[in-house]
Amino acid sequence: MNNAESFKILLETDAALNAAFQEVAAQYIQEAHDAGIRISLDDLTEISAVRIHAMTGQAVGDWKAEAQAQLPAFQRAAEEREALAAIMDTQADRHEEELAKVNAMKPDQRMSTARAMGATSTIVKGSHTKKDLTPQERAAPVRQLENSGVRGSARIALARQLGLD
Repeated sequence: MNNAESFKILLETDAALNAAFQEVAAQYIQEAHDAGIRISLDDLTEISAVRIHAMTGQAVGDWKAEAQAQLPAFQRAAEEREALAAIMDTQADRHEEELAKVNAMKPDQRMSTARAMGATSTIVKGSHTKKDLTPQERAAPVRQLENSGVRGSARIALARQLGLD
């Protein structure tokens, strides 16, 4: 029996420890979620820093470094961040390799991979700024859009070019 298994048995038998662990785990799960990583209570029982924090009430050690070394979710997130950085940096050694991987994917896989890497939020935040138009300023672009005869996605693109978000 290892330390994690012993800790799980303690959680079942000691209500106060279980409550403390739930409280501490909620903080760590939120931290991981904010970093785009999904972890479970069971994952956290594998991390000695989390177990010690629950038992003593003191944060001891670097739980993220330990999680990085032990948990697959943290390892995948690190690999995705490295791949995204290589794709975004045209001078990186792995740029062409990572770009080829992404280009070889089907469009739906490409989009889900981009979402997992956090690339979509980065691109959307940086690429577009909305400006507020007064009704008078808005009237001319609306008339231009209505008279354009453009339909579908081309109409949406034109509206965006005209500042009508």
